[in-house]
Amino acid sequence: MGQTPSASLPSYHSGTTDSDISEVDAGFYTVIQTEKDLILYFSKRINNLLKPVELFSFNQKFLKLKETKDIDCKQIFTDIFCFPENIDSRLINLFNRGLRRLSIFPLLNDKHDALSSKLTLLGCLMSCFILSSPENAKRLVNNPHYNYIKLIFIFLSTPSKKNNTSDKEKGEEENTETSKNTVKDLLATFDGVTLQDRYLVSGTDMLLFLTLVTSISHYTLLKHKLNPQYIANKWNSYQRKPALNMLRTMNNEIDVTNIRDMYITYEQFETAISTTMPNLLKPLNNLFLSLFEDWEVDDPNHTFAESKLMTLELRSQIATYVPPESIYASLQKLYVGREVGFSMRSFQSKVFNWNAPTVILIHGSVLNNSENDDVKNDKPASGFTANKARYVKFLESYPKLKANVDYKGNGLYAKGTQVTLAVYVNEPWKVTNKTLFGDGQSKITELAPIQLIHKSVTVKNSSTDSKSVSGNIYFNTVGGGIGIGNKLQPHLKGTTYKKYHPGNVSLTIDSALEFGAFRNVGYGGLFAPGDSYDNDYEYVFIIKDLEVWGCGGKEQLQEQLQEWEWEEREAKRRQRINLESMGEDRALLEMAGLIGQHNQSGGSI
Repeated sequence: MGQTPSASLPSYHSGTTDSDISEVDAGFYTVIQTEKDLILYFSKRINNLLKPVELFSFNQKFLKLKETKDIDCKQIFTDIFCFPENIDSRLINLFNRGLRRLSIFPLLNDKHDALSSKLTLLGCLMSCFILSSPENAKRLVNNPHYNYIKLIFIFLSTPSKKNNTSDKEKGEEENTETSKNTVKDLLATFDGVTLQDRYLVSGTDMLLFLTLVTSISHYTLLKHKLNPQYIANKWNSYQRKPALNMLRTMNNEIDVTNIRDMYITYEQFETAISTTMPNLLKPLNNLFLSLFEDWEVDDPNHTFAESKLMTLELRSQIATYVPPESIYASLQKLYVGREVGFSMRSFQSKVFNWNAPTVILIHGSVLNNSENDDVKNDKPASGFTANKARYVKFLESYPKLKANVDYKGNGLYAKGTQVTLAVYVNEPWKVTNKTLFGDGQSKITELAPIQLIHKSVTVKNSSTDSKSVSGNIYFNTVGGGIGIGNKLQPHLKGTTYKKYHPGNVSLTIDSALEFGAFRNVGYGGLFAPGDSYDNDYEYVFIIKDLEVWGCGGKEQLQEQLQEWEWEEREAKRRQRINLESMGEDRALLEMAGLIGQHNQSGGSI
C-alpha cells in the first residue's frame, strides 16, 4: 500500500485562509477511517502551513528527484546537502530508516513499516518539514506542548526484537478499535509506541548522529552551505572528540571497546538534552530548514580565530548549550599560555583589561584519582614531565576526599585521562587576595571526558525577595592561584605553608598554573553539582593548555578595541613627555655644572 496516489508536490497557494484552518483543526477530532486518509490529511495540513516561497524552494532543490518513485537518501545528502560522496554508509542507513518512518507521520509504530517501503516526494516533504524545527512539528500537530525530543528519539531508534510478539498482538487488538480513535488520540500516544526496552538507539548510531550535528554545527547555525571537503577531512576528529564526549554524557559506561553492544534509552537521551545540551538538535533542524530557504554559498571557516584548544570541534560542543552567536561570532583571543607563558602575571596583563565576559579553557591529563594509591609516589601521566617536588607540594596543600568516598567511574578519570573544562566568567577579572568576585552567571562546564554543566548557586535575600551571589571566584596574586567555587581563600603562611579550601563543586588551580583539581561532592557549595550528579568524585591533573577568550557582541568588541587603542596612545604620549622632560632636566643639570662637564678636552664633536 503506497503513501499517496501521487508523488507530486501540492500546488502553490496564496496563503492559508480561515476556512482552511478551521477545516484542518476540526480534523483532529474526527475519527480515523483509513491509514490512507490519515496520510492525506497531514499532507494537506503541511500544504496549508508552508508559504508558497518555501514550497517553491523545496521543489527546486528536489527537481532532479521529483519523478523518482523511491528517493535515495544518499542523493539527498550528497546532491542537495553537499555532504562528501564517501559519507559513512551507516549514517545513510540511519537517516534512510528515520526519513521513511516520518514520511507516514503520525503512523510511527513499526507495525506500519510496509507503508513506508518507498520514500516518495510527498513523504520526503513530510519528513523534512518535521525535522526543520520543533515549532513546525508543533504547528503540524496543533499542540505547542508536543514532545519533540521523543519524536526525534523515535526517528533515530531501531525497534528491538524484545517483546516484539506481544507488541504485535497488542497492535492487532488496537487495530480492531482504530475506528473509535481520533487523530488527537493517535498523536498523544505516538501511535502506541512504548519506549521502555523496545525502541532504543544503538551506541554506534548515536555516535554517528552526534558526529553529524557537531560537524555541521558552524555551517548550519550560521546558515551557510556545507563544504564537503571540510566534512570529509574532519569527520573522524569530530567523532573522537565532541561526539564521543557527548555520547558518554548520555551513558558513561560506553567506551570505544563496547560501543557496538551498548544502547541509549529515551530517558538518557531526554535527560542529556534537557539538562546539558539544550541546543543539540539545532544543527539538524537548520540542515533541513535549508531545504525551504536560500543560504549563503561562501565557506565561513576563515572567519574563526583558532588555537590549540579553541577549535571548531570544541566550539561545536560548546554550542550545544550556549547561543550560537556567543561561540561563533564574538570571541576574542586574550591569553594563550603556550604562547605567552603559564604565569599569573601573563594572565593578568592579557585578561584584566577586558571589561566584558570571558571563557577560560583548561585542558590537562589526570595524574591521580584513586584513594588506594600513595599520592607521594605517584608519577605524572606518560609523556608529560612535572616537577616531582612541586607536584607533591600541591597534593599536600590540597585536602583529599575521605577514603570511603565512592568515586564516580574511575574508568572515566583514570590516570592519563584527558580532561577539558570551560569556565564562564560574567564579570571583569580583578585581583582578590582576600575577597571573591563573580556573579550568578558564572558557570563551570566539564567538556571531556563527559559534558556536565555546573551553574552558580544564588542565595535568596529574604528582605528584598531577590537572588544574589556574594562571589564565587578568586584571583590570588600572593601565592594562592585561581579558585572557582571555593568559599575561602587559601591559607598561606609565608612561602612554606599553603592549604587550599576547595568547595563542594570547585576548580582549584595553583599559582604556577601547572596543576589543577576539580571536585564534585554534591550540593552545599557555590556551584550546583549538575543534573546527572550521582556520586562524589574529584581528579587532580597537570595543566597542558590554559586559554582565556573574551566574549561580547560587536559593539562590546569595538568599544574594547577603542579603549586598548586609547591606552596605547596614552602610553606613547607619556613616554614622549618623559623623554622631553628628561632632555630639559639634563640641560638644567649641565648648566649647573653637575653633569656633562667632565673630560671636555678629549675627543671630537
